[in-house]
Amino acid sequence: MENVRGLTGIGNIAAPTIPATSSALINPYPFRVGVFLTGFNQVSLAGVQTGAAAPPYLELLPGQQIGVAYAGTPSWKWFSL
Repeated sequence: MENVRGLTGIGNIAAPTIPATSSALINPYPFRVGVFLTGFNQVSLAGVQTGAAAPPYLELLPGQQIGVAYAGTPSWKWFSL
């Protein structure tokens, strides 16, 4: 993958801290990101719930909000697109 944003590796970017259960956060980057999710029960994207189980992957536009709910210890990895 071409590194077009001056980032390291294959476009990995610092992931925001996972918010508290049933909390939300906004994509803090001025570009679109891909997020790989592990261990989340519920995810909402722009206020719309994605289903009973979180998708393994989603894309967020700049400023787009994601809501999460989980039990246990989830993790995520963010990539620039």
